[in-house]
Amino acid sequence: MEVSQQLLFFFSALGAFNGLVLSIYLLFFLRPGRLSNRLLGLLLLALSIRIGKSVFFHFDRTLAAEYLQFGLTACFFIGPLLWAYLKASRDGLERIPRSWWFGFVTLAVIILGVGYWRPYAQYPAFWNGETNLIGYGIYNVWSLGILASAYVLWPIFRKGEKWSVIELWWVNVFAGNLIVHLAFRFGAYAGYIAGALSFSLVFYLLILWFVLQRRQAGFLVKERPKYGDRKIEATEAEDLLQRCQTLMETKQLYLDRGFKLVDLAKAVDSTPHQISQLLNDNAGQSFAAFINAYRVKHAQRSILTEDHLTLEAIGEESGFGSKSAFYSAFKEETGTTPARYRKQLLTVTRPQE
Repeated sequence: MEVSQQLLFFFSALGAFNGLVLSIYLLFFLRPGRLSNRLLGLLLLALSIRIGKSVFFHFDRTLAAEYLQFGLTACFFIGPLLWAYLKASRDGLERIPRSWWFGFVTLAVIILGVGYWRPYAQYPAFWNGETNLIGYGIYNVWSLGILASAYVLWPIFRKGEKWSVIELWWVNVFAGNLIVHLAFRFGAYAGYIAGALSFSLVFYLLILWFVLQRRQAGFLVKERPKYGDRKIEATEAEDLLQRCQTLMETKQLYLDRGFKLVDLAKAVDSTPHQISQLLNDNAGQSFAAFINAYRVKHAQRSILTEDHLTLEAIGEESGFGSKSAFYSAFKEETGTTPARYRKQLLTVTRPQE
């Protein structure tokens, strides 16, 4: 192998190797083991496998078909994993929703089933040849994942203001993935190794950015800072808080027991990160306290007007998921229990009857 080819192999394989090492660290050694870091590790693993396959195939066209199929199979998950990482990180998810499990299991069944039905060794044209039906499907799934990821980040793109460090990190991860995807998509025009070289370049640019921002980028290597790196401007905060309050009062979204921070953020065209910061910095409340305050007020009205209902029924009707949650929030807001509150109302009203 000539020196130029050796250098090309070195630089194209460097990103894949280091991506693999970092993915193993994120998956098995980084503490605390948060969901977003695990998903980032899986994303890097899928990318590294795909890139590694490209590098070795570029320099050895006799590479076994099993390795080629393995690399393309990993590529099938890159787009969905990018979307899952960005959404879990943006929304602060700590567990994988059931729908996600169903989606990823479905994808695994599809690609493994296709691989068993049309293995690369016997049907190379279907995977990466003249027909290219399987390869075409794999890259389309990657494209759809990128589009879904853009939708997740759309509120950030739409802000048109200074992004926080973590928001900038999400945008960089998305942009890097898009660059690698385009390099593979149009690799026929720039050489098959273009995707691998793009990944190496993007990987080290992201690492360099992370090192330069290490004082503020603790969201990756330790507990994520509660709120980015800036306070919301007073006028912006006042307007956003007013929108949240108006929405609660007119739509009564708090009556939905499954109402979450991400739902409120979506309703006011913001991000969960920004709404959490808004409530803590400008309202002095957590999201749970903010929602429970409305639920308690609703319960107070119901206790006054719906005397035929049990307190437990009133709590459920007001949006509380359990009797204990209702009693705890009610006492924290009013200083008394629902039962004592109802008793006090009866004491006041009886002399007038």
